[in-house]
Amino acid sequence: MKYQFNKISTVEDILKAIGRTDIPSTDVVLRQPAVDEETGGYLAELEIDFGTHTLSPTDEKKLESCLASQGLMSSRQG
Repeated sequence: MKYQFNKISTVEDILKAIGRTDIPSTDVVLRQPAVDEETGGYLAELEIDFGTHTLSPTDEKKLESCLASQGLMSSRQG
């Protein structure tokens, strides 16, 4: 059995990985890196804004697990 993996790098990849086909990819904003709009200061390597959509606790765990596998740690922002 062979398994092949690619880096998760698009909104579509993220939605597929957490199983949320009900959220349109156009509603999600991915920022790499995330910077403060006012100061231009670095905030994080990656920021995902789901806009008006919310994730269930299970979806959040899936998202954190996917990104952790790529060496990223989460810090949830309201």
